[in-house]
Amino acid sequence: MARALAIVIASFFVCALATTAAAQSPRAGGPAPGDDPTSRIGADLGITGNLARGFVDRDLVAARGVVQGWDGPWGLYVQPYWLYGRIGTPAGKITTDNEVYLRIGLFRSLTPRFFVYGVNALDHSLRRKIDVRNLTGAGAGVNIVAQKGLSLLASVGVLGEHADFFTASFEDHAEIMDDTRNVLRTSLRVYGRYKLAGGKLNLTHDFYYIPNPTEIGDDYRIMFYGALDAPIVKGFSARVQTDVTYEGLIQVGTKHDDLVLTFGVAYKNEWALNQPAPPPATPAGTTNPSPAR
Repeated sequence: MARALAIVIASFFVCALATTAAAQSPRAGGPAPGDDPTSRIGADLGITGNLARGFVDRDLVAARGVVQGWDGPWGLYVQPYWLYGRIGTPAGKITTDNEVYLRIGLFRSLTPRFFVYGVNALDHSLRRKIDVRNLTGAGAGVNIVAQKGLSLLASVGVLGEHADFFTASFEDHAEIMDDTRNVLRTSLRVYGRYKLAGGKLNLTHDFYYIPNPTEIGDDYRIMFYGALDAPIVKGFSARVQTDVTYEGLIQVGTKHDDLVLTFGVAYKNEWALNQPAPPPATPAGTTNPSPAR
């Protein structure tokens, strides 16, 4: 557990410091209620990656998107994520990563500070030998801070998980004899979005802790996403992002921890659903009357 938390913290500061030094938001990350009360549709799309050419060629691409809509106290979002990695050697090309993640969430604000939510998350992972894993559940949260340029929230939930693995071989768990598992989980989320340097930088972080409450020391997941965006023009920005995953229960031949640091571009915009009516036209040669005092 200590090693997993250390990886999360270290990767966050590597991401932040690397971007700052250059003069300068799955499988986590997503929208949050309470930071904008207007009815709107929004999109946040990003593609990042790394490329290396030599005796061994390496390709890595991460594509992330969030499409969301808000109307009054209700909010709905769809968040797809895809990570693909490949190594090319003189003997041929090997696919090292093929991660697909889709999260769909529904928010309902109860007060300006408190909200409830329902969520469904589906993922597939070649690296982790997961054929399909589905999480469905609900929970409640609080907007710790919700204002323009600053959003910080925390939430907790209860989730049901169904998972089909490639094999029934789990590291250090020979008692597991089936490649299909059904587990009840709890979740803790801490999400933040900030404008820095007078709006020249946008920082986003999202942290999830998802344990099995009956095996909290062995069967748990930690997911962290961090991104720094430097706006370029009209919704486009340069992005550096990090994705960290740590899982306590893993298939034989896989690792507990994963760290991905990528660089690329992002696009973000929002469109208001209810535009205010324009003021009535004033006839030529007249002026608008002064408001009553």
